[in-house]
Amino acid sequence: MKRYTALVACLCLVLQPVMALAETEPAPITGADTRLYLADGSLVEGNLIERDQDLVIMRVNDKIFTFDKTEIDKIITLESLVGGA
Repeated sequence: MKRYTALVACLCLVLQPVMALAETEPAPITGADTRLYLADGSLVEGNLIERDQDLVIMRVNDKIFTFDKTEIDKIITLESLVGGA
């Protein structure tokens, strides 16, 4: 019985870091063509509707959102990924 308890304890200690590494980003939204990395650390995925010098408009889950350029750290689009490949 002591061996069984020791084995279970060892397995728990070994698997704990593995489970922490298994945490990943949320699943991407199907059909999303743009990712916005916001200054507050948030990630927004959706379809880019319009982008000008001081405003970005996106559709996320059939809702329209506007973002000021000061809120955005980085914009990643499918075109930018293809161009960088």
